Amino acid sequence: MKKIDWYIMSSVIAAFFSALALFLVLLCALVLLKELVETITQNGVPALIAIKIFAYQIPGMLVYAFPMAMLLGILLTFSNMSSTSEMVAIRAAGVSFVRIVVPLLSLGIAAMIVTFAISNVFAPYASKRSAELMDEALNKVRKQEVNLTIHGSDEGDPTYIIWSPELDLSTSTLNNVTILYFNEESRPKAMLDADKAVWDEHTEDWLFYGARLTYIDRSSPLYSAEPRSENSLLKINIPELKINRNPEDLYMTNRDPTHYTSDEIREYIRHQREIGGDKKDIGKWSTRLAQRYSLPFTCIVLTLIGAALGLRNHRTSSAIGLGISIIVIFVYYAFAIFISTFGDSGTISPYVAAWLPIVLGTIVGIILVARANT
Repeated sequence: MKKIDWYIMSSVIAAFFSALALFLVLLCALVLLKELVETITQNGVPALIAIKIFAYQIPGMLVYAFPMAMLLGILLTFSNMSSTSEMVAIRAAGVSFVRIVVPLLSLGIAAMIVTFAISNVFAPYASKRSAELMDEALNKVRKQEVNLTIHGSDEGDPTYIIWSPELDLSTSTLNNVTILYFNEESRPKAMLDADKAVWDEHTEDWLFYGARLTYIDRSSPLYSAEPRSENSLLKINIPELKINRNPEDLYMTNRDPTHYTSDEIREYIRHQREIGGDKKDIGKWSTRLAQRYSLPFTCIVLTLIGAALGLRNHRTSSAIGLGISIIVIFVYYAFAIFISTFGDSGTISPYVAAWLPIVLGTIVGIILVARANT
């Protein structure tokens, strides 16, 4: 490798870490600071524990900060090299712009690998640990409110809304549960009200205690309502009223996919497809899984765009370079978030939603590099 490559790479690396610190502070201030203050003041969580909770969220921020830092680091480096006429001397020596981009791509690939490791190994563990610490601080260990709309599958499974103020995974129990079933015309069909519902691992079914099942749609040939009493036990054997969600399914549906590893997400998606789970829920988790592999490639995209913009605007100041970075980052991530909503809803394939910004961004970067080389 030529000395010029080492010189460019060392300059970009120094600017990269400065930009990384800048964007990390900005992301923490914009995303975490308000939530941190509310956790301490409103929820009464001790300051040291609250800081620890949000420190575990920093690896997740790095997944987005690394590509941003690559972009700004390149722009700052080219700005400094231009201010000292180093870029002019390099071009005058006959070095093409494509040749200058080669060491930058090497750094972009290295940043992509590190980002991939953080996204798939460190960030899920840290995010899950942050959620666990928050639950412990608020005395909600493995407990949460359940308020879900489960959409019926093509196999004729019912659509229903299930609500419970507390899901306790330690005992596999839903307390004060209410379930409202709907028919094919989206009209209320039946309502189940119970003091608690307990998951039976042997039969893989819910047992309802202190339950009453009331049929609302009198026109359908349904069964009579079950009486409600303190010790009454109701096990639903009617296929059209069957609840095909175990406690872990209900728990994970309410959780953030960032708390789980890629293997855990993949297993959850597989299970949901087997039981005919909610398509929107499957779409959301599938899109997040695909983004685990696509987001690191943003480092390559922003490296190409940053290199092209850095040369074409080589006499811009550092402040203008920061402004250009913010505009590019905003446009890119706004488009990525917009497309991901279609993947979440199932309108388009989750893989298309995750990879389309990468593909389009790479094409734009290559075009800009080619134009800058002319």
